[in-house]
Amino acid sequence: MKRILLVLTLVLALTVVSVSVGCASSSDESKIKSTVNKFIDALNDGDFDEIFKYVAGADQMTDAQKQAIQQGLQIYKQMAGTNKITVKSIDDLEVNGNNATAKVVLSLGGQDSDPTQLAFVKEDGTWKLSASGFGG
Repeated sequence: MKRILLVLTLVLALTVVSVSVGCASSSDESKIKSTVNKFIDALNDGDFDEIFKYVAGADQMTDAQKQAIQQGLQIYKQMAGTNKITVKSIDDLEVNGNNATAKVVLSLGGQDSDPTQLAFVKEDGTWKLSASGFGG
């Protein structure tokens, strides 16, 4: 299970970018947490069209870029089997304008991942996972 969490953590860590330290409003915080939860729900369902709704710049990605992400997520699904990933915690949320970061801990089969810092971008008023690590 630790190996599966490591693979998933690496896939999600592709979104990491550097931003300045800021303060998250409760509205921003709840919207960012919702984005993470919806992304993970779509991942558990294997719904790639839904997954890309929560990735900033997905509409500008090439088919090859989307396919590479899908392949990585399919590997996760194969390794996880019927186990569902859950979001254990979302902490240290920092917002700076239209950019944000948060430390996320995921759980799969009772095993927790190490905290992974994820980056977010506010795109058309909606918080999404940063696509920079996906090549977007």
